[in-house]
Amino acid sequence: MNAGATSDRIYEHIRLLITRRDMRPGFRLDPKAIAKDLEASATPVREALNRLVGEGMVETLVPGGFFVITLDEPALRDLYTWSRTLIGLSLRSGTLAGRDPARLGRGDDYPDRVASLLTDLVYSSNNTQYRIAMRRLNANLHAIRHIESDLLEDVDGEFEELKIALTEVPGNSIGKILKSYHQRRHRSAFELIRRWRRFRPYE
Repeated sequence: MNAGATSDRIYEHIRLLITRRDMRPGFRLDPKAIAKDLEASATPVREALNRLVGEGMVETLVPGGFFVITLDEPALRDLYTWSRTLIGLSLRSGTLAGRDPARLGRGDDYPDRVASLLTDLVYSSNNTQYRIAMRRLNANLHAIRHIESDLLEDVDGEFEELKIALTEVPGNSIGKILKSYHQRRHRSAFELIRRWRRFRPYE
C-alpha cells in the first residue's frame, strides 16, 4: 500500500472515531500510538492528523501535539450560523424540488440522516466548494447532532418537515423552517456544549 493510500485509510479511521464519539473532546492523539495500533509509520499518521486539523476536527497545541477539537458556545453558534448560510447559498443554485422525500436523508441514526440530506442538497447545486464546505460542516456537527437528538424535542418530526419543505417548489416555507431549525439550536448552544463535554465514550 502506498503512502497516500495509507494516509487516507488512517484519516478515515480517525475521522470515524471522532464523529462516532469514540474519542471525547480534548482527547490527545498520539501519532506514535496510532501508528502502532494501525501498523503504519508515523509519517502517514501525521499527514492524516494535519488533514483533520485543516478540516477543524483536530487542533494542535504547542507544546502538546494533536487533540480532538474542543468547541465552546460561541464556536458552536458560528457553526449553526454557517450551516444556515451554506444551505441558503446551495438553494440559490440547486434544488431538491420534485425529489421523493422518502429517498432522501437516509442513515443509521439522526446525525447520519441530517448529513445525508444536506449533502444531497449541496450536490444538487454543482458547486464543488459548497460540497467541500458541507462535508467539513457535517463532520464538525456530527457529534453535537447526537446531543441534539437527546436534548431537543421531536427532532425526527422536525427533520421530516425539513425534508418535505426542501422537496417542494421553493417558497417562503423553507425559509421559515430553516430559521426555526437553527434558532432553537442557537438557544440551546450552552446546554449542547455542556452535555457534549461531559459525554463519556463507550468503555
